[in-house]
Amino acid sequence: MKQSLGLFVRLWAIVRVCQGLELGWFASMHNWPFVASLGYTLTEPPEKMIWFCTGTIINGFHILSTQGCVEKTIYKVHKVKYVATLIRVWVGSGYALEQQLPTGPSEAQYMAVSQIFVPTPEDTRRTLGFDNNQFQAKDYTYYYLDFSILRLAKELNFNRFVQPARFDVRTFRDARQQYVPWKRRLDDETDYIPDCYMAGWGFNDNGDAESKSTRLLYTRLKFTPRMKCDLAYCTNCSVCSNSTEHLPNLYWCFSSYLWSDTCPGDQGAPLFCPWFGYKTHIGRKVGAILGIHSAKPGTCNQATLPSKFSAIWFAYNFIERILDQGRFPPPPLDIGDPDWAY
Repeated sequence: MKQSLGLFVRLWAIVRVCQGLELGWFASMHNWPFVASLGYTLTEPPEKMIWFCTGTIINGFHILSTQGCVEKTIYKVHKVKYVATLIRVWVGSGYALEQQLPTGPSEAQYMAVSQIFVPTPEDTRRTLGFDNNQFQAKDYTYYYLDFSILRLAKELNFNRFVQPARFDVRTFRDARQQYVPWKRRLDDETDYIPDCYMAGWGFNDNGDAESKSTRLLYTRLKFTPRMKCDLAYCTNCSVCSNSTEHLPNLYWCFSSYLWSDTCPGDQGAPLFCPWFGYKTHIGRKVGAILGIHSAKPGTCNQATLPSKFSAIWFAYNFIERILDQGRFPPPPLDIGDPDWAY
């Protein structure tokens, strides 16, 4: 009885202190060096930062997030459009900027943003075959290509806690060639994919846009077939319009194993899958980014509703145009060719 009571008290303490992603799994920057926290201020120079979304490092100058994050989140709270120079990026630390101790890791960096890019009609035309990137369903705005790219004012200093994300291709040409078989798998209604992981800054108490996380948290997610994903949304009338029926073949759905789950501030967070992408020459899989968290509209910390992740290859034409180059950051030297089996 004493042992059971002690276990209950310890678990209760964890839940109370760490109410964000899945039971307080604190994310180590050794494992998540490519995750960024995005914040904005309404004054210049900044007085108070409002942290609102998560980002994924593409290379030294560019952070990948979502269009919904930069266009809707700030407007929802303050009724003002985003201004690039008022946005800041925090990388290299698992603690929020305000919680960072003077004796904390020197690898952390606080960066200004010079430009923000969202998909143009050219991007949607090249990727999807039509021009318009958004439409309304009830009171909600959908983005077909829910991506944005933030260009930093200065280049990141890569170190052990700040690294570019690992994508599943070496070049954009590879991405275009590999888009077809993966799209076919989406069209065929894939029933099973191994578990993946996500780290984000998205915890808040009441489902509003502002993140209140003081620690970067991560969770393990299980794949949810599209039919089950839509059924979960449409059993709740208030969020039924947010099912994937309006956006066929653009999303993966993943669900938490426990009762805690993602929140709006996790938008832009990377879905990292250890089984995906590259493997070493000796056969050890090292994983890659499969998707970007696009939201779980109308909900926060409700594991009964799956989270939606934009499939990463839909971003490749957009990334290619903004970066104006033919290569992603090169993967580690010991990595061989992409491994597509699962």
